[in-house]
Amino acid sequence: MFEVGGLHIQYYAICKRKLWLYSRQISFETENDRVIEGTLLHESSYQRKDKELMVG
Repeated sequence: MFEVGGLHIQYYAICKRKLWLYSRQISFETENDRVIEGTLLHESSYQRKDKELMVG
């Protein structure tokens, strides 16, 4: 059994898969070349469109 915190609630509301990964202490690779390339592509593509939404 584990304690449920605010981040668990947030992940449950946003993405059940992210909650599952977080609860098992699985994180995304950040040093992988493909992940870095994808991050750069995300930041530079479609700059005129809103891609992200701030909630709160």
